[in-house]
Amino acid sequence: MPPRSIPDRWLDYSPMGRQMEGTRFISFKVPLKVGICSNLPSEDSFTVPDMIQGISDQGGRLGLVIDLTFTTRYYNKQDIIKAGIKYEKIFTAGKEVPSDDVVQEFASIVHNFETENKDDSLIGVHCTHGVNRTGYLVCRYLIDYKHFTAEKAIAAFNKARGHDLERENYLEHLQQRSALVQSGEVKPPKLPLPRKQGPTRERDQPPSRERRYAPYDQRRRDRHRSGGAHDVLEGSSSQQEQPSAPCLHSIMGWTLGVVLLGYSLYNHWYMQGVMEEWIQEHMTQIFSSRCSIT
Repeated sequence: MPPRSIPDRWLDYSPMGRQMEGTRFISFKVPLKVGICSNLPSEDSFTVPDMIQGISDQGGRLGLVIDLTFTTRYYNKQDIIKAGIKYEKIFTAGKEVPSDDVVQEFASIVHNFETENKDDSLIGVHCTHGVNRTGYLVCRYLIDYKHFTAEKAIAAFNKARGHDLERENYLEHLQQRSALVQSGEVKPPKLPLPRKQGPTRERDQPPSRERRYAPYDQRRRDRHRSGGAHDVLEGSSSQQEQPSAPCLHSIMGWTLGVVLLGYSLYNHWYMQGVMEEWIQEHMTQIFSSRCSIT
């Protein structure tokens, strides 16, 4: 896809929906850079400022944007951050049902934001069209943590977005998940405690194909080792950031340097003392010899 081309079928979808009833979610398609929209009619253009203004026109205030696209080329995240809106990126592959770690990361981000922001600020979620990946993860969160049935969650999403969640594998998986949760056969992983305010971890590149299709336990171990701020072990009640490998190497390097410096200084001082004793001893002998001769 050329860098300045619009995404496939992007024009077929309305820019945004409305706030989902009983939730803080609002969904929209991916906003595009001004350069990408420059060849479009004004009524078809949809940029970050258009997105923010559109939500404001509905009487809402956007507090968080969760970007689910599998690329960073569509817009500059700084345009959102500079507007005072929190931004989170979760690289989510299209067409396939999102993996457990993507689902848990999404849930953690939403939970933490709702816990830390008790006001009525909205959570904006988008993928490329703001329908399938967006609809699945929003509905999955409502099923797992807000006591929605699949039917209620899907109907609420479709009504608010103005487009129906359409992928059969997504719909089927949501129905199966809802049945398991409603029966008590499956309990969703416990969400972590709110994390402290600070810089948001972000993966600047999508995971490799091998990484995406690795077994879930392997992906989870890899992410836990990398020290991600949202990496959560299933069933844990809290998480602790672990230092990354480059950080550990840096610490070990500094420690070794300090030890070597101390050892060098010790040797220097020790040898200086030995030399002083040797000079004093031999000078005394020399003076004694001269005195004996005279």
